[in-house]
Amino acid sequence: MKKLFVTLSIGDKYVKEYESLFAPSQRAYAKKFDYDFKIIDEFIYKKIPHNDTISFNKILAFCQEWSGQYDYIAFVDADIFINPDSPDLIDNLSDKTKVGVVDEYSQPTKDLRIEVQKMKGWETSAKDYYKLAGFDLDTESVINTGVILADPKIHGDMFKSIHYKHVLSSIGHYRYFHFEQSAIGYQLQKNNLCEFLDNKFNAVWGIHKLSKPSLNIENFAERNYFTHLAGKTNFEKVPDLNKKFGFK
Repeated sequence: MKKLFVTLSIGDKYVKEYESLFAPSQRAYAKKFDYDFKIIDEFIYKKIPHNDTISFNKILAFCQEWSGQYDYIAFVDADIFINPDSPDLIDNLSDKTKVGVVDEYSQPTKDLRIEVQKMKGWETSAKDYYKLAGFDLDTESVINTGVILADPKIHGDMFKSIHYKHVLSSIGHYRYFHFEQSAIGYQLQKNNLCEFLDNKFNAVWGIHKLSKPSLNIENFAERNYFTHLAGKTNFEKVPDLNKKFGFK
Protein backbone atom coordinates (compact mmCIF):
# COMPACT_ATOMS: atom_id res chain seq x y z
CA MET A 1 0.00 0.00 0.00
CA LYS A 2 1.37 3.40 -0.99
CA LYS A 3 0.36 6.34 1.19
CA LEU A 4 0.93 10.10 1.15
CA PHE A 5 0.80 12.55 4.06
CA VAL A 6 0.29 16.05 2.68
CA THR A 7 -0.16 19.49 4.20
CA LEU A 8 -0.63 23.01 2.85
CA SER A 9 1.44 26.07 3.76
CA ILE A 10 1.72 28.86 1.20
CA GLY A 11 4.06 31.80 1.69
CA ASP A 12 7.57 31.93 3.10
CA LYS A 13 6.38 33.26 6.45
CA TYR A 14 3.91 30.41 6.91
CA VAL A 15 6.25 27.71 5.67
CA LYS A 16 8.90 28.89 8.15
CA GLU A 17 6.33 28.90 10.95
CA TYR A 18 5.12 25.44 9.98
CA GLU A 19 8.62 23.99 9.83
CA SER A 20 9.39 25.38 13.26
CA LEU A 21 6.19 24.40 15.06
CA PHE A 22 4.25 21.58 13.44
CA ALA A 23 6.51 19.87 10.92
CA PRO A 24 8.49 17.88 13.52
CA SER A 25 5.48 15.93 14.79
CA GLN A 26 3.90 15.57 11.35
CA ARG A 27 7.08 14.34 9.67
CA ALA A 28 7.61 11.85 12.51
CA TYR A 29 4.07 10.53 12.07
CA ALA A 30 4.53 10.11 8.32
CA LYS A 31 7.81 8.28 8.84
CA LYS A 32 6.39 6.03 11.55
CA PHE A 33 3.58 4.76 9.31
CA ASP A 34 5.52 4.77 6.03
CA TYR A 35 3.76 7.68 4.33
CA ASP A 36 5.50 9.75 1.70
CA PHE A 37 5.52 13.36 2.89
CA LYS A 38 4.65 16.46 0.90
CA ILE A 39 4.16 20.18 1.62
CA ILE A 40 2.06 22.13 -0.87
CA ASP A 41 3.83 25.48 -0.67
CA GLU A 42 2.36 27.17 -3.73
CA PHE A 43 -1.05 27.44 -5.35
CA ILE A 44 -2.01 24.28 -7.19
CA TYR A 45 -4.69 26.22 -9.07
CA LYS A 46 -2.51 29.06 -10.28
CA LYS A 47 -5.21 30.87 -12.24
CA ILE A 48 -6.64 32.32 -9.02
CA PRO A 49 -3.71 32.97 -6.64
CA HIS A 50 -5.93 34.84 -4.20
CA ASN A 51 -5.44 34.49 -0.44
CA ASP A 52 -9.13 33.71 0.04
CA THR A 53 -8.77 30.61 -2.14
CA ILE A 54 -5.75 29.11 -0.36
CA SER A 55 -7.70 26.60 1.73
CA PHE A 56 -9.57 25.35 -1.34
CA ASN A 57 -6.25 24.13 -2.73
CA LYS A 58 -6.17 21.38 -0.09
CA ILE A 59 -8.70 19.19 -1.89
CA LEU A 60 -6.76 19.47 -5.16
CA ALA A 61 -4.14 17.28 -3.48
CA PHE A 62 -6.43 14.34 -4.27
CA CYS A 63 -6.61 14.92 -8.03
CA GLN A 64 -3.11 15.73 -9.30
CA GLU A 65 -1.02 13.59 -11.63
CA TRP A 66 1.07 12.57 -8.64
CA SER A 67 -2.03 11.71 -6.59
CA GLY A 68 -2.86 8.65 -8.68
CA GLN A 69 0.23 6.76 -7.56
CA TYR A 70 -1.16 6.54 -4.00
CA ASP A 71 -3.73 4.18 -2.53
CA TYR A 72 -4.56 6.72 0.19
CA ILE A 73 -3.82 10.36 0.80
CA ALA A 74 -4.07 11.92 4.25
CA PHE A 75 -4.40 15.68 4.13
CA VAL A 76 -3.60 17.30 7.48
CA ASP A 77 -3.72 21.06 8.18
CA ALA A 78 -0.44 22.81 8.93
CA ASP A 79 -1.62 23.82 12.41
CA ILE A 80 -2.07 20.32 13.80
CA PHE A 81 0.27 18.80 16.38
CA ILE A 82 0.46 15.00 16.37
CA ASN A 83 0.98 12.88 19.47
CA PRO A 84 3.76 10.36 18.66
CA ASP A 85 1.65 7.56 20.16
CA SER A 86 -1.15 8.13 17.64
CA PRO A 87 -2.32 5.15 15.54
CA ASP A 88 -2.43 5.13 11.75
CA LEU A 89 -5.44 6.94 10.33
CA ILE A 90 -6.01 4.26 7.72
CA ASP A 91 -6.35 1.51 10.32
CA ASN A 92 -9.28 3.45 11.76
CA LEU A 93 -11.23 3.81 8.51
CA SER A 94 -13.58 0.81 8.40
CA ASP A 95 -15.08 1.52 4.95
CA LYS A 96 -12.18 2.21 2.60
CA THR A 97 -14.57 3.53 -0.07
CA LYS A 98 -15.54 6.46 2.16
CA VAL A 99 -13.73 9.68 3.05
CA GLY A 100 -12.43 9.74 6.61
CA VAL A 101 -13.21 12.98 8.47
CA VAL A 102 -13.99 14.22 11.98
CA ASP A 103 -17.17 15.84 13.31
CA GLU A 104 -16.28 19.13 14.93
CA TYR A 105 -19.80 19.69 16.24
CA SER A 106 -19.54 16.81 18.70
CA GLN A 107 -16.61 18.41 20.48
CA PRO A 108 -16.28 18.30 23.44
CA THR A 109 -19.76 16.69 23.30
CA LYS A 110 -22.80 17.67 21.26
CA ASP A 111 -24.45 19.41 24.23
CA LEU A 112 -21.31 21.19 25.40
CA ARG A 113 -20.61 22.38 21.87
CA ILE A 114 -23.99 24.08 21.69
CA GLU A 115 -23.22 25.77 25.02
CA VAL A 116 -20.01 27.14 23.50
CA GLN A 117 -21.90 28.36 20.45
CA LYS A 118 -24.45 30.17 22.60
CA MET A 119 -21.73 31.67 24.80
CA LYS A 120 -19.96 33.12 21.74
CA GLY A 121 -23.14 34.25 19.98
CA TRP A 122 -22.55 31.86 17.08
CA GLU A 123 -25.08 29.69 15.24
CA THR A 124 -26.54 26.94 17.43
CA SER A 125 -27.01 24.01 15.06
CA ALA A 126 -25.04 22.22 12.39
CA LYS A 127 -27.87 22.88 9.95
CA ASP A 128 -27.55 26.62 10.58
CA TYR A 129 -23.77 26.42 10.18
CA TYR A 130 -24.17 25.20 6.61
CA LYS A 131 -27.06 27.56 5.94
CA LEU A 132 -24.84 30.56 6.73
CA ALA A 133 -22.70 29.58 3.73
CA GLY A 134 -25.72 29.01 1.49
CA PHE A 135 -26.07 25.24 1.84
CA ASP A 136 -29.28 23.47 2.83
CA LEU A 137 -28.31 20.34 4.75
CA ASP A 138 -30.28 18.50 7.41
CA THR A 139 -27.50 17.29 9.69
CA GLU A 140 -26.20 17.39 13.25
CA SER A 141 -22.55 17.17 12.18
CA VAL A 142 -20.05 19.73 10.94
CA ILE A 143 -17.03 18.31 9.16
CA ASN A 144 -13.75 19.95 10.11
CA THR A 145 -11.64 19.79 6.96
CA GLY A 146 -8.35 19.93 8.84
CA VAL A 147 -8.03 16.17 8.41
CA ILE A 148 -9.21 14.37 5.26
CA LEU A 149 -8.36 10.77 4.42
CA ALA A 150 -9.35 9.45 0.99
CA ASP A 151 -8.52 7.16 -1.90
CA PRO A 152 -7.67 9.56 -4.77
CA LYS A 153 -8.73 7.03 -7.38
CA ILE A 154 -12.24 6.94 -5.92
CA HIS A 155 -12.68 10.50 -4.70
CA GLY A 156 -10.24 12.63 -6.71
CA ASP A 157 -12.76 13.73 -9.33
CA MET A 158 -15.33 14.56 -6.66
CA PHE A 159 -12.89 16.83 -4.81
CA LYS A 160 -11.89 18.44 -8.09
CA SER A 161 -15.52 19.25 -8.89
CA ILE A 162 -16.05 20.81 -5.44
CA HIS A 163 -13.04 23.04 -5.97
CA TYR A 164 -14.03 24.33 -9.38
CA LYS A 165 -17.69 24.76 -8.44
CA HIS A 166 -17.02 26.88 -5.35
CA VAL A 167 -13.54 28.39 -5.49
CA LEU A 168 -14.62 31.68 -7.08
CA SER A 169 -17.38 32.14 -4.50
CA SER A 170 -14.78 31.97 -1.73
CA ILE A 171 -13.21 35.27 -2.78
CA GLY A 172 -14.49 37.93 -0.41
CA HIS A 173 -17.02 35.56 1.16
CA TYR A 174 -18.02 36.76 4.61
CA ARG A 175 -17.67 33.24 6.04
CA TYR A 176 -13.96 33.18 5.16
CA PHE A 177 -12.49 29.67 5.65
CA HIS A 178 -15.85 28.47 6.93
CA PHE A 179 -17.09 28.69 3.35
CA GLU A 180 -14.50 26.18 2.12
CA GLN A 181 -15.28 23.92 5.06
CA SER A 182 -19.01 24.23 4.43
CA ALA A 183 -18.74 23.45 0.72
CA ILE A 184 -16.71 20.30 1.31
CA GLY A 185 -18.78 19.16 4.29
CA TYR A 186 -22.02 19.74 2.43
CA GLN A 187 -20.94 17.66 -0.56
CA LEU A 188 -19.61 14.78 1.54
CA GLN A 189 -22.63 14.56 3.83
CA LYS A 190 -25.28 15.13 1.17
CA ASN A 191 -23.93 12.22 -0.86
CA ASN A 192 -23.18 9.96 2.12
CA LEU A 193 -19.50 9.85 1.22
CA CYS A 194 -17.92 10.27 4.64
CA GLU A 195 -17.07 8.11 7.59
CA PHE A 196 -16.61 9.90 10.90
CA LEU A 197 -13.37 8.98 12.62
CA ASP A 198 -12.66 9.25 16.34
CA ASN A 199 -12.59 12.91 17.38
CA LYS A 200 -9.08 12.32 18.70
CA PHE A 201 -7.89 12.49 15.07
CA ASN A 202 -8.86 16.16 14.86
CA ALA A 203 -9.40 17.52 18.36
CA VAL A 204 -10.08 21.24 17.97
CA TRP A 205 -8.20 22.77 20.89
CA GLY A 206 -9.87 26.18 20.82
CA ILE A 207 -13.37 24.75 21.19
CA HIS A 208 -12.39 22.49 24.09
CA LYS A 209 -10.59 25.41 25.74
CA LEU A 210 -13.66 27.63 25.44
CA SER A 211 -15.77 24.91 27.01
CA LYS A 212 -13.33 24.34 29.86
CA PRO A 213 -10.83 27.19 30.36
CA SER A 214 -8.86 25.23 32.95
CA LEU A 215 -7.67 22.71 30.35
CA ASN A 216 -3.93 22.26 29.95
CA ILE A 217 -2.78 21.91 26.35
CA GLU A 218 -0.02 19.43 27.18
CA ASN A 219 -2.47 17.10 28.92
CA PHE A 220 -4.93 17.61 26.06
CA ALA A 221 -2.32 16.68 23.45
CA GLU A 222 -1.43 13.61 25.49
CA ARG A 223 -5.07 12.44 25.55
CA ASN A 224 -5.67 13.06 21.85
CA TYR A 225 -3.98 12.01 18.62
CA PHE A 226 -4.14 15.16 16.49
CA THR A 227 -4.45 18.47 18.35
CA HIS A 228 -5.76 21.15 15.99
CA LEU A 229 -4.72 24.66 16.99
CA ALA A 230 -7.15 26.30 14.55
CA GLY A 231 -7.19 30.08 14.50
CA LYS A 232 -3.58 30.12 15.78
CA THR A 233 -4.90 29.39 19.25
CA ASN A 234 -1.92 29.09 21.63
CA PHE A 235 0.72 28.69 18.93
CA GLU A 236 3.15 29.94 21.57
CA LYS A 237 2.64 26.64 23.41
CA VAL A 238 3.78 24.43 20.53
CA PRO A 239 7.54 24.65 21.31
CA ASP A 240 6.70 23.24 24.75
CA LEU A 241 4.69 20.45 23.13
CA ASN A 242 7.59 19.59 20.84
CA LYS A 243 9.91 19.47 23.83
CA LYS A 244 7.54 17.41 25.97
CA PHE A 245 7.00 14.79 23.28
CA GLY A 246 10.65 14.61 22.26
CA PHE A 247 10.57 16.32 18.87
CA LYS A 248 13.16 18.97 19.79
